[in-house]
Amino acid sequence: MNLNPMNQLATIKIAFLSIGRKSQRLLGAGMIMACFFLSTGALYGHGEATEELIEHFDDHLEDFTKEVDVMAGQIDAIVAGYNKSEPVETAQEKLIELWEEAEIHQVLEVKAVLFYPPVTQGIFSLKRATESSAEAAAVVSAGDSAKAALWQGLGAIRMLATLEVHEGHKGHDLQREAGQSGTDTQDAPPAADQAANRIELTGDDSMQYNKNHFIVHSGKPVTLQFEHTGQLPKEAMGHNVVVLQPGTPIEPFGQAAAKAKNNDYIPTGPAEMKSVVAYTSMLGGGEKETITFTLQTPGKYPFICSFPGHVILMQGTIEAL
Repeated sequence: MNLNPMNQLATIKIAFLSIGRKSQRLLGAGMIMACFFLSTGALYGHGEATEELIEHFDDHLEDFTKEVDVMAGQIDAIVAGYNKSEPVETAQEKLIELWEEAEIHQVLEVKAVLFYPPVTQGIFSLKRATESSAEAAAVVSAGDSAKAALWQGLGAIRMLATLEVHEGHKGHDLQREAGQSGTDTQDAPPAADQAANRIELTGDDSMQYNKNHFIVHSGKPVTLQFEHTGQLPKEAMGHNVVVLQPGTPIEPFGQAAAKAKNNDYIPTGPAEMKSVVAYTSMLGGGEKETITFTLQTPGKYPFICSFPGHVILMQGTIEAL
């Protein structure tokens, strides 16, 4: 399965939105090279990856998740060891070895090349921080950034798997389906939940909501409880829930949100503000919040995470009857 040009461009767009402004500047030149590589298929590292792995990468998603879990655990061990003034050189070497041998490493180089540099940069930034006797807070931050890059790379691979499965099916909304990839779909919540107008939703470090469809009654208060079940802080992997008016163009709203860092990524433009029904705070791992709002008229109300780059994978619908 080869990505068509539309999907290649989508990958580049998602990658660029998923990283910070500083990283965007650092990767400016890399994007030019990446576009060339994606168009020719002459990616560095392609020869090392098995043809089966590249052609059927969507069959290896569970393996990729396990690899990211192991590497994230290794990063945590390095940070914990450093904070206890223990030697971490061997642990650093093990992390680099894990990354170099990981199957997801090979697939990122071929299928989502722009997500590869942030992971490598994050791992070696952590190494430099420990070698330079940096403050504990700086090492923690470097570790969080490395883990965030790993999880975002995994999220990109999951999204691409969904796009390729549905490639050529023009009747599908690919962006919406990408947002549903890997989630626990729920076409009809239990009647008790509808009667109570209660929504319980979680988001994790792999940029996923656990559910993407809820049914509630219009004209009655809706209670939405949102929990970030991951471990990363909101600066690296923040999640929220933004409920939008029916028919709101998702991509333009997400682009405007990415520019609203000083307002927790809630855009303040007149058009965007009219589109917002309700929203939670931007939460980090382990945080939880409950909000109440009313959907006055029947319709399908989209909800998204407005953290930069997350909207592609984190979106769903609240259907008010």
